[in-house]
Amino acid sequence: MISTLILSATGGDIGISVLKILKNAGFRVIALDMNPSSVAKNYADAFYIVPSAKSDEYTNVTINIARKENADSFMPISEPEIIRVNKDRGIFRKSGIKTAINNSFIVETFSDKLKTSLFLAEIGLNVPGTCLLTDYTSEFSFPFIVKDRLGCGNKTVKLIEHETDLQYIIHKNTKGTLIAQEYIDVEDAEYTTGIFSDGSRISTVSFKRTLGYGGLSRCVELVCEPELEKIAKKIAKSSKLRGSINLQTRRKNGIFYPFEINPRISSTVAFRTYIGFNDPCWWIKILNGGKYEYNPKYKTGKGIKVLSEYYYDLEEI
Repeated sequence: MISTLILSATGGDIGISVLKILKNAGFRVIALDMNPSSVAKNYADAFYIVPSAKSDEYTNVTINIARKENADSFMPISEPEIIRVNKDRGIFRKSGIKTAINNSFIVETFSDKLKTSLFLAEIGLNVPGTCLLTDYTSEFSFPFIVKDRLGCGNKTVKLIEHETDLQYIIHKNTKGTLIAQEYIDVEDAEYTTGIFSDGSRISTVSFKRTLGYGGLSRCVELVCEPELEKIAKKIAKSSKLRGSINLQTRRKNGIFYPFEINPRISSTVAFRTYIGFNDPCWWIKILNGGKYEYNPKYKTGKGIKVLSEYYYDLEEI
């Protein structure tokens, strides 16, 4: 029997990648997005426009779509939706729809970069110095990073190189949500690690990466780093992971410094799946009582993300 599931945020890079992966695996996928022009319409079995996750209507609209399409599972992709579903997980549970999101500790901790840093330090890992920008009193020297405490990606990341930069960003910090973080000043030494667990077994895959396209992983190189795997497994065990998360680290002088964790599937999902690390399908399998198997296909390799075009609503002359 073909399993039907709901997939959200399918207009974005991660959402469309997961949609293609699940379709290739034989799932019937119902795509959701706020944007009526989402290219997901071209790939999904059905497509629905939904309100923002900030809307009080979001959960009921999603549940009604799931019931209409006889979907048994729901995988939210974007962090605002994951936070909303985490808040309303009791409503989803009562509806009978299984949700592919991490436990509340993971969602609430790793969606907050300051809480993430405190957690990583608490379990004994090397972390860059981190504090609220409003609390910064020269704990680490210039240059250092300033970014939003909440949210994902690198859109709000700024490198503060001198006092003029600092005073400007302090003036802009009207909501008090920015954090200051020690800058691990190395070139070509950033890593991204996918971590998946069924609650007992833990699997990881790591890439050395180059950023581009709004903070997404543009180029990746598959690497084998035992120390990075050790760090990833420690995080998974300490957070009681049952699902998928993504770890960002930088290495300097042979030491890995974790600085961010995404409580969701990440932008390297297509690369990971290609080499056998298929966490979207694994997540749906364990959600429905099945088991997952990780059979790596390659020990080395490189990948690059490219841009493409999609055309719609064309009328011939």
